[in-house]
Amino acid sequence: GDYIAQNFSDFTFRMVSSGEFTNSYQASLGLVRLGNRMAGANYLDKVTYLFGLGTQQLYYVLNGQQINENFASLGMSMPLPGAGILDASLTLGLRGTTSNSLVQEYFARMNFNLSIGENWFVPFKKNY
Repeated sequence: GDYIAQNFSDFTFRMVSSGEFTNSYQASLGLVRLGNRMAGANYLDKVTYLFGLGTQQLYYVLNGQQINENFASLGMSMPLPGAGILDASLTLGLRGTTSNSLVQEYFARMNFNLSIGENWFVPFKKNY
């Protein structure tokens, strides 16, 4: 789980007359199924799977209406030969409201991250 709170209520910036700043927060909860690190495990068992849900109250109010966001996320972390990892995630969500002539939107985010590494400080065999 994760919780983030930010104080924007004292923040001042020239905005349109229908907007103002307010405190924001984000709360999320996730589940992770860690991949098997054993050398003999099949590939699908080595993959780490992730699932998460969250909600966020954004830091601004428009036309007297608080803007909120709700989202769900799926991801996987796939090991590559050597020490590399490919992370992929998809987040789907809903932001805003149709009240007070505002816009509600559905959104999707795809993320990919490639980490290429190498094994350092591998101990050598000692012969006695």
